Amino acid sequence: DRCVFATGLGGLVQSVLYGFGHVDFDDWDNAPESVCLPPGWSKLEITGIRRRGTRWSVGVTPKELRRVPG
Repeated sequence: DRCVFATGLGGLVQSVLYGFGHVDFDDWDNAPESVCLPPGWSKLEITGIRRRGTRWSVGVTPKELRRVPG
């Protein structure tokens, strides 16, 4: 039998949000100088992020990071 650990899934979500998505609530205004995605990924879209009462969408491509309110 196999089982799934919630802590493992949480670590996966954090890896995507903080690592590839560059979502850093403590340093939100400073975008990284370079971005990277895993091989084979053309983009990453993260929607529904709430920060200080504003909803945000984050888009990452191999060339840019974009944060859009709304």
